[in-house]
Amino acid sequence: MSSFPFFHSLHGTALGDEGVELLIPALAKHPKLQSLDLGDCNLGDDGIRHVCMLLPPGENQEDFKELTLSANQNVTPAGWTQLAIGIAASSRLRNLYLDYNNVTDFGAGVFAVAMAANSTLERIDFEGTRITDRGAELFFDVVANYPTKLKEIVVSENNISLELIEQINDCLAPNSENNN
Repeated sequence: MSSFPFFHSLHGTALGDEGVELLIPALAKHPKLQSLDLGDCNLGDDGIRHVCMLLPPGENQEDFKELTLSANQNVTPAGWTQLAIGIAASSRLRNLYLDYNNVTDFGAGVFAVAMAANSTLERIDFEGTRITDRGAELFFDVVANYPTKLKEIVVSENNISLELIEQINDCLAPNSENNN
């Protein structure tokens, strides 16, 4: 087996929840899995539940650093909550891409808790996820008041005021200088 990290992209396939259910157990055993792109794969809550199996650290495994779940419109608040719980308990994930999903302010709330609890997350992408100032205020609360490694929170293409985006970014700037 190669000593190189394993990055796998299934972006845009019609994998769905059933395909993820079959695929994830094998990927969870891969010792070099570092990145997985399941964007636009027609995932729903069951698929997210299976993806969460990759989050806990495994014995003799590399760090699973990057997860892309962009544009999976069938995930409900229950699925996002399950993913947020997995992220809060995981000490490995560094980059999370949730752009173009229906995360909404409810999801922003559960992910804010995950961001405050997670000790490795550096970048999270919420572009075009139907978050408003109400949800973004929770992100601001996390980066202003809790020690995180967050360097970037992408919130473009949402109904969030530029002032609030600037406040979030101002709090992230010191983190990125201290963590480089």
